[in-house]
Order: sequence, then C-alpha cells, then structure tokens
Amino acid sequence: MFGNKWRPFPDWHLETVVCSLQGHVLPARFIKALSSEDSSLGIELQSNRRLLHCTRCDCWIEKEVPQEERTEEGIELSTLRFPPRGKTLRSLILLRLIAVSKGLHAVAFSCLWIILAVLHFKLGGLHQAAQGLYNTLQQAQAADTPGRDMLNSALRGMIGLKQHTVHTLMIAAAVYALIESIECWGLWNEKRWAEYLTVVATSGLVPVEIHEILLKQSPLRIGALVVNLAIVGWLVWNKRLFGVRGGHQAQLSDQEESVVVLDPLIFKA
Repeated sequence: MFGNKWRPFPDWHLETVVCSLQGHVLPARFIKALSSEDSSLGIELQSNRRLLHCTRCDCWIEKEVPQEERTEEGIELSTLRFPPRGKTLRSLILLRLIAVSKGLHAVAFSCLWIILAVLHFKLGGLHQAAQGLYNTLQQAQAADTPGRDMLNSALRGMIGLKQHTVHTLMIAAAVYALIESIECWGLWNEKRWAEYLTVVATSGLVPVEIHEILLKQSPLRIGALVVNLAIVGWLVWNKRLFGVRGGHQAQLSDQEESVVVLDPLIFKA
C-alpha cells in the first residue's frame, strides 16, 4: 500500500475517462483470424465474439466482431501505433487545453478587428456625433458630477481618435489573431515549432502585463500574468525546449519509453 504513488483520486484513471469519451482502441477487432501471437491483443471466442484488449485503458472487452469488420491479415506489434497513456496522455491533454485557450484568444482578436474595421469606416460620423454631444454637455448648466466627468473624458477621447491610430490597432489585432490561430493549430497537432512559438509570443506579452499591473492592479490582470507564466514554464520544462533537461533528444527518448509493450502485457508510461 505504501509503495503506490499517492493520488487524490485513487480509483480515477485518465485513460478510462478518455476511452469513455472517444471509445476504446481495439486493434484486434480488425484482424481476420487471431493467432497465438495476437493473444495480447485479443482472444477468439465462439459465435463471432472476441475478447478484445484496449491498448489505451488496458481493459478487456467482449464484443461481437462480424466477418465484414475483419479487414487486416495480421498486425505486427513492432509496427502497431499505440495511443498515448500515462504521462504522455496527461501532457497531451494539457497541451490541447492551451491550444483551446489560444483559439479563444484568436476569436477575441478577430472580433476586435471587426469592431475596429467598423469604427474605421464610421469614424467621421462618430467624430461629429461625439463633438455634438460634447458641445451640448458643455452648454448645459448641470453641476459637475463623476458620471458627467467620465462621459466628457470618453467623448474627448473619441473626438481625438485619429485614423492612423485605428489603422495601427487593426493591424495589431489582425497579427495577434493570426499568431494565436497558428499556435492553436500547431499545439493541437503537437507540433514542436508551435511550442517554441507559444513560448516566445507569450513571453513577449509578460513585460506589457507587468507594466499594466504596476499602473493598476486587478485580479483579472494578475490572473492573466500567472496563467501566461505557468504556460511558459510548463512548456519549457515539460517539453524540454531550448535545451532544458536534455532538449529534443531527451524528449524523443521519453516518447520511446512511453510506448506500450504488450508482450508480456507490461505497460510503461
């Protein structure tokens, strides 16, 4: 009991959760005729039924396998591609969560670009409307109030907004939307270049976020900084980027060691 690694949820296995969502990985289901060499993948039963071994969650499942589903002559264990499990699976899930966050950022920057594009075409009319409302407020005899001061400040900002400023913001929004989209696609597909791109792009935002926090502290700004630092740290350490912990060669060795060995039913992850 004391030799087992402590886990907060001792009966909870990530491989089982993934199989419950995506289905089991049963390579023996497609073999025409199981032989003794395939006993680690499946066992032939009666009436077109087989006992099939899931190479992800390590479960044995009895299923009916019709003849038309059996298309493979045989599977060499040395060439069989196994699904990620253990540490590799946990790393993949975290990587795809980061990819999802990058995708959401891409959507947000795309929406910002659309808003700026509309503002660009309507800027002249907005200037006139803001100037007219500002003049009306200045002619009114109402006493100064905090709400009125904020409105005056917003109107002055709108009046002073220049066309080239909108252009610059549009370009910045388009560039960030493109970068975040590329990061999202690359991370989801486990591209190593995308991991480097994410670290560089995210690190570039850290000084800006620190400057914003120094100007005005808020839980949202602090939380965004912590999340970005965590993403950079995890990618550099876990993915061995920039030569950390042995670099790319050590990463490849980790992947080779995480391969499932089915004979004699030993799994390393």
